[in-house]
Amino acid sequence: MNAKHTKNPEDREARIRPFAAFSFEGDFAGERYAALVEFLAARASSAALVVRDGRLPGRARKLYEGFLAAGAKAERRGEWPGTRLAEGEATVLVAPLTPVVAKYLATGAPSLFAWCAPDRPEDLAFLDAAGTAVLETVAHERIGTLRLDRFDWDLWNADPHLGGDWRWRDASNNLRPE
Repeated sequence: MNAKHTKNPEDREARIRPFAAFSFEGDFAGERYAALVEFLAARASSAALVVRDGRLPGRARKLYEGFLAAGAKAERRGEWPGTRLAEGEATVLVAPLTPVVAKYLATGAPSLFAWCAPDRPEDLAFLDAAGTAVLETVAHERIGTLRLDRFDWDLWNADPHLGGDWRWRDASNNLRPE
C-alpha cells in the first residue's frame, strides 16, 4: 500500500467534515485507474459488481468466477449503488476488500468504465463498513459518484494521478475544487 493513501485515525478525526458527493463522467484508465483502486481500497470495506441475467460470455464468466473465488457473495437484487431497476433483479456480487480483491479489480479491467457488460460484470462500487457507496458507477452510461470527506479530498488532490485539474460537479451542479 502506498504511504500517501494511508491515514492516521487521530488526524482524520481532527479534520473530518461532512461527506461531499461528486458526480463525474470522465473515465479513469491505466495508471489513473490503478491509483483509484488503491485509493479506494484504503477506505472501503467491500467492493461490488453486478451481473444481469444472460450476460456472461467467455471473459465475463471468468471474471465472475474469479470474483466469487476471491470471496464475493452473490445476491439477487433489484437495486444496487447507482441503479434501481423498474422490474426484475440482477445478481449483485459483494466481496470483502482484501488485497486479493483489490488486485483483481485493478487488473480485471483497463479502466473504471470497462466494468461493463457483456465483456465484464458491471457497475463497480466500493462500499464502506455501513454499506454506503464510497464510489458507485453506471458503467454503460459512463457516469459515477464519489463520496469523500474533507480529509480524503485533501489526500485525493495530493495524488498526481487523481487530483490536479480533474473537475467535479457536486449535487448542486457547482464545479469543485474552486
